[in-house]
Amino acid sequence: MQRVAASIHWTFIYVRQGTSIACYFVWHYGQLEPYPDMPPGEAVFDLCMSTFLIGLWQFIVLALIHLSMFIILKMGLTFKKA
Repeated sequence: MQRVAASIHWTFIYVRQGTSIACYFVWHYGQLEPYPDMPPGEAVFDLCMSTFLIGLWQFIVLALIHLSMFIILKMGLTFKKA
């Protein structure tokens, strides 16, 4: 079984996160039905803002997981050398 470098693995995780956010936006944009009393473009702006906030939250969580895994890996390698 081949080993995949951690940097490639994390790159694909971030690409997958971006792809899922894009799919989320496209899916909900297709189902968008603004209320009759809404100004033009407000429903799209709300969708853009919610997509941005969801993506930002996911990115922060992924970055924290990535950082913690990096620290654990470095600690494990230093204990292994000692």
